[in-house]
Amino acid sequence: MFAKNRILDSARQISRHQLTPLAVLAVLLFLAATAGAQARPRGTLLKGSASCATCRLVLLPVATISDTRISFSALEVFVASERASGFIIGNSFGEVARYSAAGSFRSYLGQRGRGPREFLRPFFAALGPADSVFIADREARRIAVFGAQGRPARSLPIGNLFELLLLPDSRIVYSGVGHDPKSGTHSLHLHASNGQHIRSNGVPSTAAHRPNLVTTARLLAPTLDGSFLAATVRRYTIELWDTGLNLREVIVREVQWFPALADDAPFDLPNRKPMPSTLIGLLGSAQSPTVYPVIRKGAAKFVADKKLDGATGELGASQYPTGAALNRYVDTIVEAIDIPSRTVLATNTLKGGYFPVLGSVTSTGTPLLWRYAESSDGSDQIEIFALRLVR
Repeated sequence: MFAKNRILDSARQISRHQLTPLAVLAVLLFLAATAGAQARPRGTLLKGSASCATCRLVLLPVATISDTRISFSALEVFVASERASGFIIGNSFGEVARYSAAGSFRSYLGQRGRGPREFLRPFFAALGPADSVFIADREARRIAVFGAQGRPARSLPIGNLFELLLLPDSRIVYSGVGHDPKSGTHSLHLHASNGQHIRSNGVPSTAAHRPNLVTTARLLAPTLDGSFLAATVRRYTIELWDTGLNLREVIVREVQWFPALADDAPFDLPNRKPMPSTLIGLLGSAQSPTVYPVIRKGAAKFVADKKLDGATGELGASQYPTGAALNRYVDTIVEAIDIPSRTVLATNTLKGGYFPVLGSVTSTGTPLLWRYAESSDGSDQIEIFALRLVR
């Protein structure tokens, strides 16, 4: 009864913000899924174009990485910022390496295998205290922790992880399907620094809401007050959570170019016409009030390739373009949102497929993006850019 009254009370509250029926439904779904929490989250609607007439987002080149001692042609590649010392790049072949700030190869952190310096499917990297590095391995279901000199320190068991965030007190939050039986099938999980499970929350996976990375995916970013944001991939919705894993607020961004997707809709096939918009990154830090969502959508001047799939020219999952070929099919939209005032400051559409550099705002104070580019010999290279908000 308490949970039912809580949802009804919250519905009355969010109605005062004049949310559209679709936005109200999205908020109520989150409230219903977290009805056991004590706090009553409120709903906020961010609608339409940016409110700052003089604000704009510009890209500035930072580095080009053409050394291919690890492959850039894997289906999954990630780039993480390692403060002023450079970048960590990994791929789904199990290769992880360090590169300098200028883009030159420094050292391997690991290669494919099951040993202490080996990975099966590394997916995400984050910087920890004292320049330690946390690397999440989706297939091995563990987080490998390295010391400042790149030596293996410890290994922590995890579930089917999508994204990882280290809180200021060294506790770990990750999104995905939990490893510990007490986590149930919720999509957000809080663990102690030693890996012990503390609590899980978020949208549960039921028979109608299957426990896979598509339906449980959330992007994570820290905030000024030490808590964190979680953004759903399929709906442009940003949740504000406290460090006890309680949902405090749901912000719904309503724009024409990001219609909400049903949970059973095909996910992220860039040659679909039209391709669904999806959130692929959420860049923020505990030192900045601004968060930068990164959205991928179908290219504005998309031309189907008849060689790919007969008459339709659409890609199947097995034909997903990798490397610089991705730029032909997608565009990227980046926004700057001031969280304290709940205001959209600027929006910019970039031609091609840009990705967030993980942890870049926290480690450098500047959001960084990267993209594939084709080198003079036809091989793939990685270009890194700083994203600057000009007021």
